[in-house]
Amino acid sequence: MASNWSSLGIRLMTTGENDNTWGTNTNYNWQLIGDVADGYISVALASTTHTAAWTAQPTTYVDEEARQRVINYTGTPGGTCTITYPNIEKVYVIRNNTNQSLILTAGTGAATVTLAATYDAMVYCDGSDEIHNCFDQMAGGFGTMAYQAASSVSITGGSVSGITDLTVADGGTGSSNAADARTALGVTAANLSLGTSNNVQFNGLGVGTAGAAGEVRATGNITAYYSSPELKDFQGVIPDAVDKVNKLNGYYFYENQTAKDLGYDNDRLQVGINAEEVQAVLPEVVTEAPIDAKYKTVWYEKMVPLLIEAIKELSKDVRDLKKEV
Repeated sequence: MASNWSSLGIRLMTTGENDNTWGTNTNYNWQLIGDVADGYISVALASTTHTAAWTAQPTTYVDEEARQRVINYTGTPGGTCTITYPNIEKVYVIRNNTNQSLILTAGTGAATVTLAATYDAMVYCDGSDEIHNCFDQMAGGFGTMAYQAASSVSITGGSVSGITDLTVADGGTGSSNAADARTALGVTAANLSLGTSNNVQFNGLGVGTAGAAGEVRATGNITAYYSSPELKDFQGVIPDAVDKVNKLNGYYFYENQTAKDLGYDNDRLQVGINAEEVQAVLPEVVTEAPIDAKYKTVWYEKMVPLLIEAIKELSKDVRDLKKEV
């Protein structure tokens, strides 16, 4: 009795046949099943029509296009290419790496799938002259989702559930840049606010004036910290203030290359002090530099108490000298 074949071209051997070749034919079957399950083939297209290679009743193993799971189409068809598959029940993963659209059809072409250039799709042939996109209509609240062109994907109907804060009607802003998006969402300087518990970073800050990168500018006073004695447990005045001041120097300087590598950009001649010198006499006013913790900076306003005590010491010396005279 002769063998029968399944719709996928798998030999269905009958009892008593293929004497001495049963093992070989079984191995052929396993190879064919492997192609159906996860086989891959690359096919170069050269015209606008193409029939996927297929043998309905193979007597040996044949590595054929229409039996593979994944088919990668390349080449230059010269126009939209119609590819005809065998009219059997089968799922394909199609990769269109050509520069033209592909029309995937089977049998009489009662239903086809058009796959745009450079796109992929998973399709199925139902064995009744129709090919469909597996994901053409996705259930679960997303309505009908187009797949052909990323620039024009649309969701028709359906809904997004489980999200209570999606207040923009169409789920987006309809804008192509951040400024227009903020306007579409009604986010303006007038209604943008920060909570007192927020930690934020700005490129620059201007109060009553324009800000500048890395600077805090204000047209009025900047008020901070406190000075009321009710909030302080005094530990005495600063001793030897003049000696401490004498160990400090006021410098002219330009920013060096290390400072510029860290992002500073001021080519003017500047004046300042040496944090290491200050550290040696008044460490309480030295802290980590905001640009990098391995560098130091000085709270200049906190040096005023040292200068006050130094002036008082000098004033006492002047009074004593006047008494001697």
